[in-house]
Amino acid sequence: MIPGARGCTPQTCSFRDHHQDLLQLKAGVFGLSTQTTEYQLEMAERLHLPFEILSDADFNYARRCGCPHSRRAKCGL
Repeated sequence: MIPGARGCTPQTCSFRDHHQDLLQLKAGVFGLSTQTTEYQLEMAERLHLPFEILSDADFNYARRCGCPHSRRAKCGL
């Protein structure tokens, strides 16, 4: 997990496209984003996501997991 990394949209769409398969395997599916709530809502609608996007806009989860990020850019690397 690298918050804000390039390639996140294709990965998100892949989870969307395989969402039913994952549910049949009893897997819980959700997204985690360091973007603003407004951006998350727009993205979920634009990409037709059938799962929730959780907010980590303050990087609390990312820091606890040791994920690389840039405070200056205010996003993951």
